[in-house]
Amino acid sequence: MVRLFCVLFLAGLGLAACGGDEAASPATPTLPPAASTPVTFAVEGSVTFWAAVNEPLVAGSGFSYPRPGQPCLALSGYGDIATGMEVKLTADGQVLDVGHLTAGVYGDKPTSLVGKMACRFPFTLTVPSGHKFYTVDFGKRGSKTYSFEEITMPGRGLDFEVRK
Repeated sequence: MVRLFCVLFLAGLGLAACGGDEAASPATPTLPPAASTPVTFAVEGSVTFWAAVNEPLVAGSGFSYPRPGQPCLALSGYGDIATGMEVKLTADGQVLDVGHLTAGVYGDKPTSLVGKMACRFPFTLTVPSGHKFYTVDFGKRGSKTYSFEEITMPGRGLDFEVRK
């Protein structure tokens, strides 16, 4: 009788090991959910300086008076501002994106600065969500820090005005 009990007991263990008793088997381990991918925003900005209109800043045109939308070059103390200049986006000690200035163009002539026009060099940065503050670095010209709400605000550009 003891022999029959041992055989039945061992047979029962075999069935449990093969999944015959679901309640007795341990739960299958599951991996934690993957971290969600941050949402990204394309944010436009520009580096701007006020160019004297009597300086030869219109590309290839000598000393002619510039019109809004015409190309401009950064001379006379602004030589570091040029097409291709890096603009870095950082947060929490990490570089998140590197943008580059595109060709400069004259903006509208301001009424408050007689004899000067804005020369703007646009750029675009991709801003990922997930950080409280972001810093935009404009090389030797300095940097600006923005909150997430500020940097992603619709219609707000990352405009950086440079002075000599």
